[in-house]
Amino acid sequence: MRLLPIDNELFPGVISWLDKEENYKWLDFGFGSQPIPPPAFLMMLKKPNHCLRVFTGEDDQTPIGLVAFSNIHPQFRTAMLWYLLGNKTYEGQGLTTRAVGQMLKLGFRELGLVAVHAWVAEGNAASVRILERNGFRLIGRQRQCHYVDGEPRDRLLFDLLASEFPGIREGRSPAMDSGAVPLLGTILTEVAHSGVSADLSTVFQAVIKVL
Repeated sequence: MRLLPIDNELFPGVISWLDKEENYKWLDFGFGSQPIPPPAFLMMLKKPNHCLRVFTGEDDQTPIGLVAFSNIHPQFRTAMLWYLLGNKTYEGQGLTTRAVGQMLKLGFRELGLVAVHAWVAEGNAASVRILERNGFRLIGRQRQCHYVDGEPRDRLLFDLLASEFPGIREGRSPAMDSGAVPLLGTILTEVAHSGVSADLSTVFQAVIKVL
């Protein structure tokens, strides 16, 4: 399995997943409607407070789903996790659970996050299992705030600290523990100073400048 940045080749497939009711009814992008318009999704990809990856199947080639951090807070070092399995022929194989685990490693080890939160609309038992298998804890619920098939649902609220994530210490570099690796907030500040529509090359230049 691999996590892949969304490029021009992967973009149409991701949009097709997000446009299906079986997927978007469990999500909320805050644009006034659950299916996110392609231009709005493209804007998300360009903003530094979102980190989205397509995950593949066991062959490391076939794109089958999406896993993401949104609302990345550079000072508090927090983010919201969300995900979906786009290709339903891969259901029941634990691949989304694995993809979430890999994304959490990226978040905690590379982005420097210290806490990640997520929510699940009540009734989505498969999504709850994905979070629980990755160490998330139920911390509460937001009542009657989500609609699925026209019916109000509660949102179940979960969170996970970096210190609670299984195996987070393994493979952690001495540089990260000593603070030699710059915090995400410093990097994003440099990106922000370079312009609103920073591309990937600008991000790399900002990282080099901080280092």
